Amino acid sequence: MPDHDHRNRVRLALEKACLNVQLTTEVEARAVELQEMGFKAYDSLHVACAEIGFADVMLTTDDRLLKRAKRFRSELSVRIENPVIWLMEILGNEET
Repeated sequence: MPDHDHRNRVRLALEKACLNVQLTTEVEARAVELQEMGFKAYDSLHVACAEIGFADVMLTTDDRLLKRAKRFRSELSVRIENPVIWLMEILGNEET
C-alpha cells in the first residue's frame, strides 16, 4: 500500500484480529472457483479467506461485489453485506 496513513490504519486494525487466514492451496482453489462465477481476483481471495476462516459476515462497500454476492448467495458459505445495512440490522435486533 503506497499510502502510509492507510497502511498504518490497516496495520492497527489487523492487530485486533483474532484469526489470521493463510493463503493455502485450499484458499487459492476456492478463489479460482469464485473467479469462474465472475468475482474479481482480489474479491475472490477475500471471499475465499472469509469462507475458510468461518467468518459470520464479510463487510464491503463495493457495490459490484455486493451484487455478485447476492446473485450467488446460495453458493457462498459467508454472508456478504454492506456495513451500514449490517450495522442497522444488528442494532435493530438489539432493540427487540
